[in-house]
Formats: sequence, structure tokens, C-alpha cells
Amino acid sequence: MKFWHLLTLSSLGTFAIAQEDLVDIPTTAANAGSYKTILTAIEAAGLSEILSGEGPYTVFAPSDAVFVGLDPALVPCLMAQPEALAAVLKYHVLPMKLESTKIIQTIDMEVETLNGENLSIDVVNGARVVLNDDVNVVTADISASNGVIHEIDGGTYHSVSVIRHKTIVSFSRL
Repeated sequence: MKFWHLLTLSSLGTFAIAQEDLVDIPTTAANAGSYKTILTAIEAAGLSEILSGEGPYTVFAPSDAVFVGLDPALVPCLMAQPEALAAVLKYHVLPMKLESTKIIQTIDMEVETLNGENLSIDVVNGARVVLNDDVNVVTADISASNGVIHEIDGGTYHSVSVIRHKTIVSFSRL
């Protein structure tokens, strides 16, 4: 028996997806085609197996377009340092499935991310979901077999020090 989920994409309308047709988070992101950078980072950080596992997980994923505006040295620097990269990526993952309907019902919440730090999720004007007062969810509830992906328009705040060529580079946003 197939269970159907309705998926609403802000500019594309509503689609029905059969539960048994869903695939894991990395495969869902790869099939979407607009998350190549974050998928490469997930692989480099050694998180593919975790995010392909049973879950459930919620992933706040910036699309490839978000990375265009970053310092060109940042992504290669992080890719070369899997531990720092994993810390940044785990801040974008919740160890639970948190769909937009639950977020909107709760309005404001603090949730623990996969790296153990808290992420602030607020609802502005009853509809706009904002992470850490700065990053917007632009596409919600991309269903996967082991959780859900919410596309964001930036990286969530996270304090990380990246060591590169014996120089410590600190940044507060991905």
C-alpha cells in the first residue's frame, strides 16, 4: 500500500509523492540537482553514511546559489579540514524530523543540532521561518525516507575557527 505525502514548493505548486518512492536525504538532495556543493561537503566531512541512515533527520540545506557569494577560499579551506567541516554541517542537521507545520505551530523554538549546539527557529508574521534571526527557509518540507530537507538562503550562524597554513581564520557565518 502506498502512503502519499503532499509536498508544497513555494513557487512550483503542490505534488503528491508516494511514501515508498522516497529515498534518503543525500539521494533526495542529489535528485533535486541544486545541492551539489553541500553534497560534496557532506561527503568530504564523512557524513554521507549518517545522513543515509535510519534517522529521522531535518537538514537545513543551502542551495548551490548560496555558495556563489562566499569568499572563494572558504569552501576549499573547509573541505580540506573534515573535522571543522563536519562541525559546520552538523549545525545544519537536527536529530529529528521537524516539518514546517510543527515549526509554524510552535512559533519560536530552540533546538539542539547534531553537533550539540542550539539553533534558534522563529516564525515571522505567521509564515516566514527564520533561523538564528538571519537565514530564511525558502523551500520547506522536501520529503525523504529518513527525514526532511528545508532549503535555506544562507548558512546558519556557527562559531568555528579554521586553521589554514598556520593562520587561524575565524568566521561566524557559512
